Formats: sequence, C-alpha cells, structure tokens
Amino acid sequence: MKNLKDFPEISYWVNKNSGTIHHIMIHNDDIVRNKIHTSTCNLRYERDYFYSNVDLNKFNKSYEFICDGAEISNDFAASVLFNKQLKFDLKWGNISKEEFFNKIKESLAEYCYSSLNNCIKVVELKVDGKFHRMNWMGPNGRDKLMDELMSDYDYVMLGQRDDDYDSEIDLDRDVPDGEIEVDSSDKPVVVDYLEEIMWADSDTSCEATAPIDELDHLVSIGAA
Repeated sequence: MKNLKDFPEISYWVNKNSGTIHHIMIHNDDIVRNKIHTSTCNLRYERDYFYSNVDLNKFNKSYEFICDGAEISNDFAASVLFNKQLKFDLKWGNISKEEFFNKIKESLAEYCYSSLNNCIKVVELKVDGKFHRMNWMGPNGRDKLMDELMSDYDYVMLGQRDDDYDSEIDLDRDVPDGEIEVDSSDKPVVVDYLEEIMWADSDTSCEATAPIDELDHLVSIGAA
C-alpha cells in the first residue's frame, strides 16, 4: 500500500522476518499527521509501537499485509492472528518459516446465511491474499471450505444464544377489536372488545364488604 488512505480502518500485518503479527488502526487524524500506531497480537506480552513520518516504502519492505480486520473469522483469529503458540513454535524452530507463513496465507472467506435456500453462501473469497472463486476449487476443497464456514457460523450463533430467553407470548393479551369467538353452541359470536374496554374504564361502581355483625351498625347510621 502506497498511501495511508489505502489502509483499511482496521488491518493485520506480519513482520516478514520475525513473524510478529501487528494490529493497526487508522483514523483520519493519523492520515493527516502521517503516523501509525500498531499493537502486537501473537507475543506473550502485548507491545505498542508508534511510527511518525511513516516511510511506507520501508514499512512495506518489513511488513506484509494479511487481511482487513472486517474480514476475519473467529477461527482464523484464534488459530493464526492471536496464536501465541504458533509464534513460539516459529521462534524455537518447531515449525519452519514456510509453514508459518502458509498458515497466515490461508483462504479468507466472507459469507452469509441464506434464509431463502437455508444454506451458507460465500460472498467473497481470497486465497493467499488474492481474489478467488468457489468454482475454481475442486469438489474436496469446496466441501472442506463449506464445512469450516458452517462450523464458524454455528460457533457465532451459539455464542449469541440466551438460554433464559422465552419466546412464548400471551395469546389473550392483545386480542384485536371484532375478534370472533365461539360460544357453547358452536355459533360464532362477534365481540366488540373496544366497547367492553370503554365500559370497564367508565364503570365507577364498587363493592363494599363488611362482617355481618357490622351491617346493623351501618344500617342504623344510614337511618339516622
């Protein structure tokens, strides 16, 4: 990327030598001031770096763009971007540099769930950071990708589920005006609920109760 304006608002980059992955956020004032603030993702302790008067030519020589922050899946974030064990394995030679960067360049897919077809549909697909199409993949590759997307979808949806939520409604709570009921003779009866409600609101009668031994006292007061 030749200009800070080309940077996504949130993006992930990897140091080509060390394998350290950086999270970068770009704001309008950063573009004006030509500065970058990065924070590490896969180190044991998070580190912050501030670059002013950025020379993007040098920056691009040291860092490689991984993905737009809006495009990552939870699985890719956990297994690659924030995977401290993966970085540890690279540092101590448990995996080669080639294996490490192959994991980083895994395919990224933006998808949605179609309510019309009841299935996952891929909106955009990238492989090794480049545009790709589903019909360019073999049957096994397509099946594997769809299984991974379905697993990610289930993970996201289950994470949003509220076990205390009750979707049952009170069907007698909001009965519309003019609802047709059926009486004991199974003949339809049209009920004007609005009229009944207005009558209930205008009814000022009340019912008073008292013990029997107090009734004579109340009557005598009235007679007096």
